[in-house]
Amino acid sequence: MRSRMRYLIPLLLLVVSLAAGCGRQNAVPGPEPGQRMTDGQADVGMADEAVELAEQVEGVDTAYAVVTGPSTLMVGLVLAQGIGEEAASRIEEQVADELPRRLEGVEEVVVTSNPDLVERIREIGRGVREGRPVSEFADEVDEIMDRLAPRDDGGQTT
Repeated sequence: MRSRMRYLIPLLLLVVSLAAGCGRQNAVPGPEPGQRMTDGQADVGMADEAVELAEQVEGVDTAYAVVTGPSTLMVGLVLAQGIGEEAASRIEEQVADELPRRLEGVEEVVVTSNPDLVERIREIGRGVREGRPVSEFADEVDEIMDRLAPRDDGGQTT
């Protein structure tokens, strides 16, 4: 009997550990179909799409974008040399109006070409790409939003 137990106990431990290993892997849950990722799972792909679309607008040299909420983007624009203030406002409005129409699930786009704010948006985007959650930048995002004046149609630019 003792010799059987000597083999039975290790065999049982082996079977239990194998059974536990065959269970469901600890996968990071993704969003449900139709949902957008935010915060710790920042939607870098959506930001990339927004950048591509914004850079297609005449007068935009470079764009930076960050998903700041389930349906909100913050976009910073570096405009072509010699663009005046009035033309800059028109370009910002064009980007703010066009992105929600072209990007599924986006309802609000906050756009700026203010060099200080553009740099801050670029840095937030860099941090998100490095894996830091958007919530880590909440104070900075709030401050940027506070500096931008609301437009009549619900979008925001400066």
